[in-house]
Amino acid sequence: MIPKPECMQKFNVSIVLKNKGKTSSPIYLRVYVNGKVTLKSKGHSIEPKYWDEHKELVKSSHRIASHIDADLTLKKDQLQKTLIEQQVIGKQISVDSVRNSLKPGESMNLFKYVEKWTLRVRHNRSEGHSKTIQNI
Repeated sequence: MIPKPECMQKFNVSIVLKNKGKTSSPIYLRVYVNGKVTLKSKGHSIEPKYWDEHKELVKSSHRIASHIDADLTLKKDQLQKTLIEQQVIGKQISVDSVRNSLKPGESMNLFKYVEKWTLRVRHNRSEGHSKTIQNI
């Protein structure tokens, strides 16, 4: 059941540059939920002269603007999608729930990565899978 529009909570997700000095400044996701705000650093820092405040993106004159912009846009879109999905299923969203959703998940160390990669390679080399690939 989809909640009625009057039950939907208001939220806003934006990308901001914090501590705009002359040196490199960190980029944050800023989330407002029902008048309360939370900030989460996204792991990028740039000089303020490269920040487009209106577009909430790094200016194309920055050497890795496309990489940073793609990452920031993806993270913003994922968070907005999560918040909308929570509202659709009837969950109340709050600043605390947003903070929890922004916490990093289980980190994958080298050993876990190699183990998953090995399993994927074994699966792809299985006889049935090889025949399917050869027939394509």
